[in-house]
Amino acid sequence: MFGRDNWIALGATVEKEYKGPPPPATPLDFPQYVPANHNCPFTEGTAKDWYGHFATIQKPADVTGKHVDDLNLRVLRDQSLDDIVPSHPSDTATFLPDLRWDVISDNIDDPTANSIVKQFLCNGREAPRPDVYRSRKAELAVDNEDAFRAVQRLAPQAGKQPMRPGYFYKFWQNLFLMSQYWDTSLDHEYEERQGSFNDAGGTNEPSQPSRRYTGRRTGTGRDMPDSFRDDTVKALVDTVTWLFGCQLSPPRMPPRLRMQSSFFSVRLSYSVFRTLLDRQQIRQGLVEGPVMGVQTRPETSFRLPEEPVGTGKGEALDLLRELGALLLLAQERAREGKSQKKPGEGKWYTSIPRWGGGPGGEVGNVTGNGDEEIPKKEERKSGTKTRRRKNNAVEAYKKLHPGMGTWDSRVTYLAIGKDDESEVDDFASQLPWYMLELRRSKWYDLFSAEDRVKAMRGIWGVTAWLMRDKSKTETAGSAFGEDVVMSD
Repeated sequence: MFGRDNWIALGATVEKEYKGPPPPATPLDFPQYVPANHNCPFTEGTAKDWYGHFATIQKPADVTGKHVDDLNLRVLRDQSLDDIVPSHPSDTATFLPDLRWDVISDNIDDPTANSIVKQFLCNGREAPRPDVYRSRKAELAVDNEDAFRAVQRLAPQAGKQPMRPGYFYKFWQNLFLMSQYWDTSLDHEYEERQGSFNDAGGTNEPSQPSRRYTGRRTGTGRDMPDSFRDDTVKALVDTVTWLFGCQLSPPRMPPRLRMQSSFFSVRLSYSVFRTLLDRQQIRQGLVEGPVMGVQTRPETSFRLPEEPVGTGKGEALDLLRELGALLLLAQERAREGKSQKKPGEGKWYTSIPRWGGGPGGEVGNVTGNGDEEIPKKEERKSGTKTRRRKNNAVEAYKKLHPGMGTWDSRVTYLAIGKDDESEVDDFASQLPWYMLELRRSKWYDLFSAEDRVKAMRGIWGVTAWLMRDKSKTETAGSAFGEDVVMSD
């Protein structure tokens, strides 16, 4: 987003800077809409009414709570990470880093080194080791002031060693930009009276007091540019998923959710794809997936003053946006083993040239007979190379082809991490296919070192489970640092 020098010019601040107070801090507010659990099975009659109800949506203001209620959705809030990430089938392994990862030794002669089984990923690589997790955890657990000074190239605080941001350098850069709108930890306002000296050597009466401010904020949260939030979340997720052979990519095709013949635009900031091992394919931008998605939303208010908590129209819209992104990912993952059929593909009107007549002849043919083919100019040869003449606007207009599809030609769509024995693409649920269950963790504050580490732990666990290798089984006792004996 910014070059290194430009970023420093934008983000650098002077310590103990005295200035006028910024706008009041934006209060934190989170959506808490609770949909009605109808548990109504889909039939031919109810499905028709269901599609017709969603077809009435023309703009976000048309969304109501009934649209969310009709999805048979059950929302579980403030779930622990252990309730969200499935457990490993082996008692000596785990997808979600636990307390053993903080004390396990890197020395294979130490007894603690054999307490966790070595794991592999579906791309053939070995899963990140516990020492890598501890290293990333330490980079996030530092004090905000130390990290902000490091990315601003300022001297460390007295008595402290310089902090090295490491792999989370971009995260700390963008978090510092966010702090100028959201971080209220150093906010301090006070009154200041300024007097002046007169010609007699005395002082005049002090002027009216003025409000002064010291702190990080220069504005309020609702005014923050959306790119600051997007880049901060991207840097955090990308740094963790990269360890598992994944990369974040913004949508290369407009994200649209299909419902029969209707398409709904969906807000999807980034998709996480599995990278390939061949360098030539990597240069071509070929990826596999999607593995998961990332959605950032700029809204800071979700209900009107007269709306009770949990019933606001903005809350229902926010929940539907989140669910729309999840359903879009499910549709893309369900394309595994299928081929795209573009609109109009195989139809006569996309393959047979025709002209309906009329005065003046066909477009681009002033002789009057539109059935006669326009002769093309010969190709010009320059040395050993042949220059082909590009089609002009008329020829491009007359060319017949199917409509643009919704699939990305550089993505091999795969349901990575899906349980082979499950008919549906989910983590773990005993609900029927026509019901949806959304499990949410608590909201994590990225300005809190403890919450940052918990957020990284959750991303780590979800990615490890989705990228697991389901075809390999490890024998008991094969730990990190040891050779693995594969069983048939």
